[in-house]
Order: sequence, then C-alpha cells, then structure tokens
Amino acid sequence: MLRGYGATPELFLPLRMEEGYGLSRESVERCLEQYRPQLLIAIDCGTASASEIAELKNRGVDVIVLDHHEPKSQLPDCVAIVNPKADSASSFHYLCSVGIVFKLCHALLKTRPLTEFDLKSNSILSRSAPWPTSCLLWRRIAYWCSAARSKSAALRASVSGS
Repeated sequence: MLRGYGATPELFLPLRMEEGYGLSRESVERCLEQYRPQLLIAIDCGTASASEIAELKNRGVDVIVLDHHEPKSQLPDCVAIVNPKADSASSFHYLCSVGIVFKLCHALLKTRPLTEFDLKSNSILSRSAPWPTSCLLWRRIAYWCSAARSKSAALRASVSGS
C-alpha cells in the first residue's frame, strides 16, 4: 500500500532468538546499519520501547508505532502511536496488530483513494491473538476483494460464486 502512495518501503525483521523481542537495541542497530531509514514503522511492537525509540529519534529517524500490546507507564515519544490499549475509551481494544494495520489502511484509503490496490490479508492468517468475529469477517472480505480484483483468473474464479 505504501508503494501505491509513492513510498519505497523496506522490510526489516528482528532476529528474535539473537536480538530479543520487539525493538531491542540490537535490532535497531542492525536496521540502522542495513537501511538507514528516515521513518521506521514498528508493527506489533514499540509501545514499551521508549528508550529505543528515543535513540532512533536522536539519530534523526521518525517512528510510527502500530501495536496492540499493553502500554507501560511511559509511552514512547514518536510521530504516532496507534494502539487501542493506550486509550481506555477505545472500542477497538480487542484488535491484534494486523487488525490495527487494516484499520489504518482503511482510513488511508478513505481519505486518499488508490485506484490500483489489491487488499491482502496474509498476515492475519498467522496471527495467534484471539479471533473475534470482526477479524474473521475482515479476513474473508480482504480475501474476496483481493481475489475479485486480481489479475489472476484462478483467484477471480475462486470468489465468483461467493
């Protein structure tokens, strides 16, 4: 989706066994060495990474956090934190991180439509968070939208009777 808006994102995955979970100092260093980002979008981590995000900020990297984990006492100082658990009034506290990403993409598409965009839902299939009915519905809708608009005849055929 970011490419549709003209960005050229790179994927960086921390090495959990060697670097620990989330935004560890080791994974941040490796990311900075490998990519030298201007913006880092942390997905499924970051809410509890105030010191790591402060270090990124000191090095000129903006950070956006998309997370569903319980916040600690201090939220990180970053461009944006999208975490329904950081706001006790949020009605979306049940969302896992992929649901948060989906809602963000939905909001972006409503305000800045893309004409050539295939909605994908692959990451929701591997998520181990509880599956509320809305997440199951999103998975089906995302698959149907993606398949129906796909250039693949086989994928389009898979939903023609849905």
